[in-house]
Amino acid sequence: MKHRRTRGIGVVLLAVVLGVFPAAVFGAQAVIDFEGDEFGVPDQGCANAVPPLFNRPGYSGQTSTYVVAPAACEQGVVGLVPPSFGNDSILTALFGGSRNNELRFSWADPANDQSWVRLITETSNGFTPVASNPTVHLGAGSKISMKVATYGLQADDSTETSGALEFALILRETGRNLPLGKDGGTEGTLEFVGVDSKGVNNDPGTPVGGVSIVPSWDWQTIEWVFAEGEGEDAGKITKVLVSVNGGAQVTKSVVGFTGDGELLAEYARGTLAGLAIRKDAADTVSKKWFVSVDDVTIEAPGITDPVAIRAPVLDTDTQVEVYSIAETATEVRLIRGGSEVLGTVDPAGAESVFFTVSDLAPGQVLTAVQVVDGVDSSASAEVVVMSAVFLAENFEGYADQAAFNAAWPVYARVEAALSEAERILLSRSRRRAARNRRMSPVRRAVPKLIVARSGGLSRVRSRPVGTRERMRSR
Repeated sequence: MKHRRTRGIGVVLLAVVLGVFPAAVFGAQAVIDFEGDEFGVPDQGCANAVPPLFNRPGYSGQTSTYVVAPAACEQGVVGLVPPSFGNDSILTALFGGSRNNELRFSWADPANDQSWVRLITETSNGFTPVASNPTVHLGAGSKISMKVATYGLQADDSTETSGALEFALILRETGRNLPLGKDGGTEGTLEFVGVDSKGVNNDPGTPVGGVSIVPSWDWQTIEWVFAEGEGEDAGKITKVLVSVNGGAQVTKSVVGFTGDGELLAEYARGTLAGLAIRKDAADTVSKKWFVSVDDVTIEAPGITDPVAIRAPVLDTDTQVEVYSIAETATEVRLIRGGSEVLGTVDPAGAESVFFTVSDLAPGQVLTAVQVVDGVDSSASAEVVVMSAVFLAENFEGYADQAAFNAAWPVYARVEAALSEAERILLSRSRRRAARNRRMSPVRRAVPKLIVARSGGLSRVRSRPVGTRERMRSR
């Protein structure tokens, strides 16, 4: 996945009448092209079963009854006897000469006008797409485009169809100030983007009026540009300008899925939560579909994208990494407490940089800013410094062994299976009889129950303890 951060898009217009050259239009951009190593090797069947961007069509409970089960690897392939009508999402390079996300599904009832499939980008059934929940910008003029190619078959699994499919976006209003393309999570309301309305017969959620795409072996590029409404919707992002292959734009709407029909969130940030594909109402014979998606491009013209701080950051760390830096950024600043600049670095084209730090303390808040074309980005999402020690047990709070076992039920369940040398046994110090200690019959290494975070993982530090040595937290 390529992430091009707040780079110059390179649109320089000559205003002949005014006789001036306006400045270049810059903006943030992220491209999901499925070429990165993180996506794995294409066309490996069940050996690479992780969906690239969109999860399996049958994994959305809302529309799973509209498509034929099961949802599993190697489902929906052509030429099997009997035919395979299940659904899958795979990484393939067999179409179009480049890697892409191929989606396979079959309508349970090709004549049911309510039928649509919600292709989600979030975790479901234990599978998390490689490029899950990519962050998008929800402001006016921001846009999402993708190349699609479709191929349909009738129920005999061999006769090609000329039926169409309707495409629309599903965006989630998350409000997390993350770089474009980064996983923005799954909290927030949902909006259909690029439809006329919703609701068909007994399904009030079926999207209606998405852009119609007919089967073709050639890539077709759909673009959705977010726009302000008119009248009482002036200043609100309630409209979408939709085009295919650079043709004339058609005005569509933002229609509330779980939201209110307006793209609105803090920092104007949301996620591409899914793709809505509806069966063409006039098509009653197309059953099996293959939909290929490539070059999903997320753009925010005129916006300087935020950077991100690699988490977790511990109070013992001496370096902090800032990443997702624009190629053209000239400065990156690391900030503590909203105002104290801990360091300034010229990234010189690097995607990430490290800051040397000292005196970090638990609870401190770190943010970072980058400068592109002389414009500061908004502050990155906050990262709170964590203590390297998150559990320190000195055994002073237990009246006896039974009280200890009650407070540590996991240990109590396995105690019987441990040897005497392996057990954690409380005793009293002869020198200070009021305080408990962990006694060991021989001098050996036992857990002190001081658990430290290190590199995002946890470990238990151990040290030798003798028969007279009292254990206390450091």
